[in-house]
Amino acid sequence: MNQPSAPLLDIIIPVWNDVQRIQDCLSAVLESIDEHSRLILIKNGCDYAADQLIDRFSDFLGERAVVLGLERAATTLAVYRHALQSVEAPWVLFLPTSLTPTPAAMAALYRAIETAPDAGLIGMSPNDTPVTPPLASPCCESEQLPGEPLAINMAMHRTIGCVNDLLWGTPWLGQEYARRANRHGFRSYLIDTPDLTATPQPNLGSRERFQQRFEAASAYIRSQWGQQQHLALYITTGIDSACIQETTQTLLQAAREGLTVSLILHPRDLRRPEIATLTHCHHGITTTVLPRLMATRAIKRHIQHLRERPVPTILGVIGPLTAVPASCGEWLPADQALDLARNQRSTHEHVHSQSA
Repeated sequence: MNQPSAPLLDIIIPVWNDVQRIQDCLSAVLESIDEHSRLILIKNGCDYAADQLIDRFSDFLGERAVVLGLERAATTLAVYRHALQSVEAPWVLFLPTSLTPTPAAMAALYRAIETAPDAGLIGMSPNDTPVTPPLASPCCESEQLPGEPLAINMAMHRTIGCVNDLLWGTPWLGQEYARRANRHGFRSYLIDTPDLTATPQPNLGSRERFQQRFEAASAYIRSQWGQQQHLALYITTGIDSACIQETTQTLLQAAREGLTVSLILHPRDLRRPEIATLTHCHHGITTTVLPRLMATRAIKRHIQHLRERPVPTILGVIGPLTAVPASCGEWLPADQALDLARNQRSTHEHVHSQSA
């Protein structure tokens, strides 16, 4: 008899008492995964009906399922941490029973794992949490990662550990994890999975307690990573492609460090392959296309909009400074603007590390 092949992906599914939700989730998982996946089911305070349902699924799957139990109900993150001790595959997926994956969504995840050897994290976007701005490609580097569903490279996990407990359930969870991963050479991707269906979950706990956790998480992010910086780069008309390519890798690395970048360009430049490469590579790099008429007025209006945001904006130019109308404000050469934005963040981190 042939031995089952080693799994590529272990899928951790915490289970509570909602039998119908468990049934829907596990049935969808079985229809969507391939033979290289294994389920790790965690009984987290299950009642008799849920317990029996899990056992039936386990019997059906045989060696492709591991069932674990906890003596008492625990938080979601505590359940995932407990299950990580049983992971044998190179990748693990956090999957709640509130999500019903489809074959297309799981195929997208398998494809991302196989085609992105530098990946440490791969997030999936359920239909109830639309990505803003929309992804420029089906699989794009991004910091906008959810806590669930989230695929984790176990080699990265052994290097930097798990997600931050303080940030669980907040918008900064994936952002902080992605930045830690980047420091160790692991990239973070988000895949577009609009057919990944989410079932609404009840809010547990008081509004006041959630607000306290939210404020604590926000303060922690500011203390560790400083204030968010935004870089607006105007690409002047007629600029040589080599000038853009010189900044491409630097911009990409800056986006991985948390800097958001908007490229302000004319319609004819949108088709340039080097521009498409940047916007398709990282979710933090976006484009603002100027109108063919009255471009100067549009630049001024866009800059005014950026300055009304709470995130500080630094203005840079790829091309000659003389190409920017004087009425549009003060601009720096692209390399200087980029260095200024990155140095402000790194200076804050250094000051924090000295005071910690």
